[in-house]
This record gives sequence, C-alpha cells and structure tokens, in this order.
Amino acid sequence: NNFAGTNVDTSANAFLFSTTIGLLASESPGFEFIPSMGIAYETQYFTFSTATGDTHAKGTLGTIMFTPGLIFNRMITVQPNVMFPFGVDGRDVTYGFMVSFNFSS
Repeated sequence: NNFAGTNVDTSANAFLFSTTIGLLASESPGFEFIPSMGIAYETQYFTFSTATGDTHAKGTLGTIMFTPGLIFNRMITVQPNVMFPFGVDGRDVTYGFMVSFNFSS
C-alpha cells in the first residue's frame, strides 16, 4: 500500500508451470550422461489502484532449457545449461553452470 509514497496501491499474482524430462543416454563405470529438456511458462497479473481507479496489467513469459547432465562416480554432477526465453521481447539467451556433490554412501 502507498507504494514508495505515491498513493498507489499495488497487488500481483503469478502462476508458474514448469516441467523437465531427462533420460539416461550413456552409462559406463564411473560416468553417466543424462541430457534433459525443460519448459517453464509464467503468467503474471498486476493491479495498480489510485484515487481515480484501478489499472490492470498482464504479462506472460516462458523459458525452454537444455541441460546435458554429466555424473562422475555418482558423486559429482556437472550441469551446464542454456535457456531460451520466449514471450517477452528483448530477453537474451542465458547460460548457466551448476556443480553438485553427493556426500551419502
């Protein structure tokens, strides 16, 4: 309420759907290759309330992601990824990299 002292009240709702699927493409002693593909789609609803009335806005965006999962000795997972945005102009392809460690036996 009273966002940044402007006498404007704001509210928002967001709905996200995301799914990913992967498969074991190659396996050898001490190494597994598990590529995956995912998609995420989000819809956002905004309301701006002022003394003169309400203004509503809606936005949608999505991302398609490709990840080649590399698992070493079932202990270290390396996941580079590339994400392709859709639904919003001006967004660039992004790249990521994740490393995780399994400490259980």
